[in-house]
Amino acid sequence: NNAGAIRGGDFLTIPDAQWAGDWSLKLLGYVRMARAVFPRMQAQGGGRICNVIGAAGRNPTPGYLPGGVANAGLINFTKGLADLGAPSNILVTAVSPAATATPRWDMLMVQQARAAGKPPDVFRAEAEKAYPLKRIARPEDVADLVCFLVSARASFLTGICVTVDGGATRGVYP
Repeated sequence: NNAGAIRGGDFLTIPDAQWAGDWSLKLLGYVRMARAVFPRMQAQGGGRICNVIGAAGRNPTPGYLPGGVANAGLINFTKGLADLGAPSNILVTAVSPAATATPRWDMLMVQQARAAGKPPDVFRAEAEKAYPLKRIARPEDVADLVCFLVSARASFLTGICVTVDGGATRGVYP
């Protein structure tokens, strides 16, 4: 499962319709897709679902509350769906990437640099310094993990959420 991005913004000015629309796109999109494939997976004796969520589910930021709340809900959904699917050998996992070098990231960097009055390359370098590995994720960093999680080599993994953030998460999770 992977859906479009939720927009950020100022908590006090984001209208309810934006919250509802963004949650419908992401949260309900994942629910609908899982509901569509679950019966077939049960009938065939198993399957794999990997939800691509987002690091904001565990690392909330004031400017991205709608996304963080939806992502936290999807982490919960992943665990609950994994418990539901386990008796049918349906393994459900999640990957929560932080910033990833995609065209969307490039667009966000240009927009945020403009808002901060800085050149985009300077703004981007400052953003990447915040990561212990001094870079953001490459798409293949995320894709390789997803491929592993849906492979036979991950046959004992279900109900987990792996954050792909180059060590940026400051919390410790069980």
